[in-house]
Amino acid sequence: MGAGDGVLAAVRALHFASVLLLFGQCAYALAVSPDRQPGPAFRPIAAWCAAVAFASALGWLALELPRMSGLPFAQAVQPETVWTLLTATQFGKLELVRLALLAALAALLAGPARPASGALFAGLLLVTISGSGHAAAGGPVRLAADSVHILAAGAWLGALLPLILVLRRALKDGAGAMRAAASATARFSTLGIACMAVLLFSGVVNTWYTVSPVSMALESKYGRLLALKIALFALILAIAAVNRTILIPRNRLQPLMRNALVEFVVGLAIVALVGMLGITVPATHSHGSMAMSLPASPAQGAVLAAPAEPWHSCRHCEVPK
Repeated sequence: MGAGDGVLAAVRALHFASVLLLFGQCAYALAVSPDRQPGPAFRPIAAWCAAVAFASALGWLALELPRMSGLPFAQAVQPETVWTLLTATQFGKLELVRLALLAALAALLAGPARPASGALFAGLLLVTISGSGHAAAGGPVRLAADSVHILAAGAWLGALLPLILVLRRALKDGAGAMRAAASATARFSTLGIACMAVLLFSGVVNTWYTVSPVSMALESKYGRLLALKIALFALILAIAAVNRTILIPRNRLQPLMRNALVEFVVGLAIVALVGMLGITVPATHSHGSMAMSLPASPAQGAVLAAPAEPWHSCRHCEVPK
């Protein structure tokens, strides 16, 4: 992976993480909070997540322009080229939808907290991410599985952050706050089981599409990254099992908060891996064609053929000439 690929992977991961956390903030209020109220510091966290999501969406677009046009960066960011990408490719059209949804979320955050509306907009944002990756080339079943996968990840990882803050406050504030934290922890555990089940099932579907045959998975870079992701997911399952069977029944809030922090960090590591997986050739495509192009504008004089980039092997990035 070159320096440019590394920057793109980092920007993608940053965008994914910010939207996941934004969705999870709302999921916490709807499914975890005993009184259905947002968690601690909801508004500043949500505002920062929305700002980072907006900035990283623009950064993602800027990094894709030279890759998809085959032009040097200075030429790729010319208005005509930008307009072509935004209007003639699925990635560009979804980018416009992302920016519109982020604008709607910004307007929503300016008023009273409305977690249900926030969850709807942030959930749609997550679905656009699925439509901008490998899943879009795999047909409706693969796209649906990936969309459900990322929504479940957002509900779990995003809701984990306010839970950590609730547990931290409970350890400082005494008995009343501890009772509320214990209730929230039990509700989060139920949500977590549902999310893990969905992640496991949809992950199997995604693996079936991207790694074939499974016996040769570790022979490709994509397969090795995926194996690391699965190993980290297994670690999270082990921690969740300890929480569910030992710590929650005994109301051990201090070790619960410690385990939640570990889960959160491991979850962010998985998001970083997803940022790299999205620009790595799936094992099923290792020997396929990876060329794509943007339609030429009159000013350019010819079709711009882009270099062979892994992510652009997906059919959803191609535009008829």
